[in-house]
Amino acid sequence: MEDKDYQQILLDILENRDCKNIQRFRLEDNSCVWIRKASQRNLTVSSILGGIISALGLPMLTPNNRSGEDSLSDEVSRLTELADDGFIVPKAIAVRYQNPAGIMTADLGNGGYLRSLDDVLKSIVAEEKDPLPIWSQGVRALFELHQKNQYLGNAYCSNMAQMPDHRWAYFGFQDDPMNRMDLTSCQVRDCIFFIQSTAHYFNKNELKEAQEFWAETHQQYTPETAEALEKTIRRIKLIKIFTPIASLMGCRNINSSLRFMNGLL
Repeated sequence: MEDKDYQQILLDILENRDCKNIQRFRLEDNSCVWIRKASQRNLTVSSILGGIISALGLPMLTPNNRSGEDSLSDEVSRLTELADDGFIVPKAIAVRYQNPAGIMTADLGNGGYLRSLDDVLKSIVAEEKDPLPIWSQGVRALFELHQKNQYLGNAYCSNMAQMPDHRWAYFGFQDDPMNRMDLTSCQVRDCIFFIQSTAHYFNKNELKEAQEFWAETHQQYTPETAEALEKTIRRIKLIKIFTPIASLMGCRNINSSLRFMNGLL
């Protein structure tokens, strides 16, 4: 199918279907794609939250301050950059910057369903199995990506997946924090978001082993990044107001995250 056909399919779906913000579609040739609509973010709220978080000494956790066409441009740039560096990310097939604006990306599952790390952890915990093996692989994958001077920006476990060949794939690039911070801060942000989205999967008996594995990996970071992460964790632990602010940002499982961090330093 020609690129121009994908452009038309994207337009048809954005105009004529009840498309969610991010949704998977199966096309007539039985291939699957993902389509994300470019939504207009409330930049006033983002600006207020960003100001509060920066004032608390946590600028690397500021929320996205771009929306619409800017977020589409950011996503295309990040997908291209990571793919060029050899990482598995969805390929941008079509992008529409005019209203209705959106992006179409290839489905990494090749028509099947690719389970995110979040999905896998949920299943493991439901079956009362040990989440540490797959979780530790996710930690290593994030570390190796950082070692190549890269970052995810939204390193939630729902935005990571292990492919059948055991390589890791990444998605969810509608926010590029490099627009407002440096590489070290982006990588610290990744670490905090990964902890925040996975810590609640460990029970009290499993938590210590997970903390020890994280600490071992943490020691392999550059001194600058390791120091910045330690400083951020200490700051989060000290600021009591962080929990309600994080809740306003849509973060869940904050108490579990704090329990995990308490064992790191």
